[in-house]
Amino acid sequence: MSSWSALLQHLSFFLLFSEIVCISSSLSNGSSVVRCNEAERTALVEFKKGLSDPWGRLSSWHGKDCCSWEGVGCSKNTGNVVKLDLRSQYGCASWSGDDAFGLQCLSANSWLQDVHGLPFLSELHMYNCELPSLPSSLPNLNFTSLSVIDLSYNDLKSTFPNWLFKISTLVYLDLSFNHLNDTTDNVAWEQFCNLQFLDLSLNGNIRGDIGRLLRGLSSCVNNTLEELRLSTNHISGDLPYSLGHFNYLRSLLLDENLISGPIPTSIKSLSTSLQELDLSYNRMSGNIPESVGKLVKLKKLKLYHNRWKDVLSETILEGLMQLEEFSISSSDGTFHFNPRQEWLPRFSLHSIELSDFPLGLKFPIWLRNQTKLSSVVLRNASISQKIPDWFWKLSPQIEKLDLSHNQINEVLPSSLDFSYSVDLSFNQLKGSIPIWPKVVNLYLGNNSLSGSIPLDIGNMMSSLRVCDLSANVLSGSIPLTMRKLVNLVTLDLSKNNLTGNIPNYWEGFQFLESIDLSNNKLSGVFPGSLCSSPFLEWMKLSSNNLSGELFSSLRNCTELSGLDLKDNRFTGIIPEWLAESMLSLSELNLRTNMFSGSIPSTLCSLAKIHILDLAQNNLSGFIPHCLGNLSNPQLCGSPLETKCQISNHGDDEDNDQDPDDDEDDKYHVLWFYLSIGLGYFVGFWTVCGILVMKKSWRYAYFQFVDKLKDWILVTIAVNLARLRRACT
Repeated sequence: MSSWSALLQHLSFFLLFSEIVCISSSLSNGSSVVRCNEAERTALVEFKKGLSDPWGRLSSWHGKDCCSWEGVGCSKNTGNVVKLDLRSQYGCASWSGDDAFGLQCLSANSWLQDVHGLPFLSELHMYNCELPSLPSSLPNLNFTSLSVIDLSYNDLKSTFPNWLFKISTLVYLDLSFNHLNDTTDNVAWEQFCNLQFLDLSLNGNIRGDIGRLLRGLSSCVNNTLEELRLSTNHISGDLPYSLGHFNYLRSLLLDENLISGPIPTSIKSLSTSLQELDLSYNRMSGNIPESVGKLVKLKKLKLYHNRWKDVLSETILEGLMQLEEFSISSSDGTFHFNPRQEWLPRFSLHSIELSDFPLGLKFPIWLRNQTKLSSVVLRNASISQKIPDWFWKLSPQIEKLDLSHNQINEVLPSSLDFSYSVDLSFNQLKGSIPIWPKVVNLYLGNNSLSGSIPLDIGNMMSSLRVCDLSANVLSGSIPLTMRKLVNLVTLDLSKNNLTGNIPNYWEGFQFLESIDLSNNKLSGVFPGSLCSSPFLEWMKLSSNNLSGELFSSLRNCTELSGLDLKDNRFTGIIPEWLAESMLSLSELNLRTNMFSGSIPSTLCSLAKIHILDLAQNNLSGFIPHCLGNLSNPQLCGSPLETKCQISNHGDDEDNDQDPDDDEDDKYHVLWFYLSIGLGYFVGFWTVCGILVMKKSWRYAYFQFVDKLKDWILVTIAVNLARLRRACT
C-alpha cells in the first residue's frame, strides 16, 4: 500500500513540475515578444506627417507596435527599426497620374530629421516618392548606420549631397532616374570599400572622368563591387587599366555617355564574373581586343554606336559560349564583320543587332543554328540577296525584325507569323502588302510595293499601332476596314498613288498621334472626324486634290504641333479659331491653296511657331505686324512694296498714317547714302588722281610730309628735355 502511495506522490510531483515548466515556458515566450522602441515609433509617426498619402498605403501605421506596420522592418532581437521600405508594390509601369499608388514627401529637411530618429536603420528604400531636392549638407545628422539607400525614380534636382557621399558603410546606393547635376570627380570613391551596387544612371547631367571613378573604387584591396550602372549621363574619359581589378563585377552599364578610347585588355581579368557589358552610344574607338573573348560568363555584350575599327574576328566570339544578347555597330568605315560561311558559333543568341557596316551581300548563314532568336536587327548591312527560307521559318518566335536600309529585292511571303515589330523599310521589296495578323508595328516604307492596300487589313491586322506604307507605288482607295484599326498611334500612307476621298471614320481612333496622307491623289473635303483623337500632334495632308473650306471640327485638334495642308485646293478664309485652338502649333503650312480674305491677327498668338507658310493663296488686306513677306499678290504694307489703300473703317493704328510718308522716308535714306558715297569718291580721286598723274606734285607732297614728320619729332624731343630740366 505504501508503494502505491509513493507512486502516486511521484506522479503528482511529476505532473505539477510539468505544469510549472509549461507555465514558465509560456510566460517566457510571452515576455520574448519584442515590440518597437517608443522613440522610434514617434519618429515614424512624425515621418508619416511629412508625407502625402492619397492612396492610403500607410493606413496600417497605427497602434503601438510599429514593427507590424507596412514597410517597416525591425530587429528580432532588439526591436529597433532597421528597414524602411516604401517602394510601391504596383511598379512604375502600372501607375497612372502623378500620385497614383505613390507617396510624396512634402519637405526635404523634415523627413531626413525624422529618419535620423531611427539610429539603427540600415536600409532606406524611397523609390518614387517625389522627393524634393536634397540639402547639400546636414551638419548635425549622422547616417553611418545605413548600408542600403534607394532614392531612385524621384525628382532630385540638386548636386550630390555631401552627407550622402560620406557614408562609407554603404553597400547599395541607387540614385537613378533623377535630375542630379554634378561631377563624380568630387567624390572620394576610394572610401567606399564595401560598395557592391552603384546606380547613377538616367540622370542626364552627371559628369566626370570614368577613369578617375574606376581607379578610386578599385583602390580598395578587397573591393566587392558587383554592379556599376552609369547609363545616360555625360561621363567622359577612357576606360582605365584598373577596370580589371574588379574581381566580383557582374554588370557594367556605361551606355549613352561620352566615353572614348579603346576597351582595355585588362578586361580579361573579369572572365569569371562579368555577365553584362554595355558600352553602347559612346565615342569609343580602336579594335575589339581578343581579351573580350576571355569573358566566358558574358551573357550580354552591347557595343552599339561607337567608332570601332578594323575587323571583328570570329575567334573573339568563339569563347563567349554563354552569350545571349549581342549588338555592335560602327560609324567608322573600316570596321566589318564577315565570318566564314561554314562558321558555327558555340553560343545561342536570343537577340542580335549588327548595323551600319557591311555583312556581305548574302544573308548571314551562320545565323541558321541560332534557333532561339527573338530579336534580329541587321540594319544598313549591305544585304542584297534573297532572305533564305530557313530564316522565314523562324518568324513565329521573332518579336522584333529590322532589316531596313539594305538592298533586299524580293516579294514578301504572306504566310509569315511575326509577333510584334517588323521593319523592312528602305529596301527594294516588290509585290503586294502582306497580311501578318500578329504584327503591332509595321514599317514597309520606301520600297516598290504595288497594288492596293488589302481590303481586309482592318479585320486581319487589328492590333496595328504603327502602320508605315509610305513611299511605295500603292494605288486604289483607303479601305473602309481600316476603321477597325482603332489602336493606331502612327499612320503613314504618304508618297503613293492613292485616290478617292479620305474616309470619315476616325471617331474611334483615340490613340492616334500622327497621320500622314501627303503626296497622293486624294480628293474630297476635309474629313470632320479626323480630330477625334485627343493626342493628335501631326497632320500632313499636303500635295493632294482636297477642296472645300476648313471644317470647324478642326478646332478639336488642340494638341497639334504640325498642320501641313499645302498644295491642295482649299478655299474660304483662314479662320480665327485656327490659332486660338492650336496654341502648340510649331508648323503651319497652307501654301498653294485658294484661301482668300485677310490673315487673322490671332496667328500672332502662336508663341511656338517656327514655320508659317501662307504663300501662293488669294489673301488680301493688311499683314499682321508679327508676320513677314507671305508671297500673296494682293497683300500690302510693310515689308512689301505694295502700298495699302486707307480704309476709313480700319482699326489698325497704322491706318491713320499716310503711306506716302513711308515712301518719302525710303527716298530720303536712299539719297543720304548716295551723297555719302559720291562725296567720298570725288574727294578721294581729286587728291590721289592728281598725285598719280603729276610727278612734280607727287614729289613736293611727299617732301612736305617728311618735313612735317621731322618737325613733329624735334618739337616733341625739345619739349621732353625742357620738362626733365624743370622736374630736376
